[in-house]
Amino acid sequence: MSTAIINTLLQSMVEDEFRGRVMSVFMITFAGVMPFGNLLAGIMAQILGASLAVLLSGIACLSSFVIINLLVPDLRKL
Repeated sequence: MSTAIINTLLQSMVEDEFRGRVMSVFMITFAGVMPFGNLLAGIMAQILGASLAVLLSGIACLSSFVIINLLVPDLRKL
């Protein structure tokens, strides 16, 4: 669901002449970086246990959300 929302927002907010470039960067980020995050989560789960790995990942996501929300208040208008 989040991927569909991000994809829709990107395509509707970006000007036509930049849409292809923005979508290519989005796909590189989504398909190129996410496997490394999965690898890190797997290593954390192996060392710390699955429950603690999920908890720490959730804390990292929540912290990222709060920081981005504070640094880029214009995102609230979306």
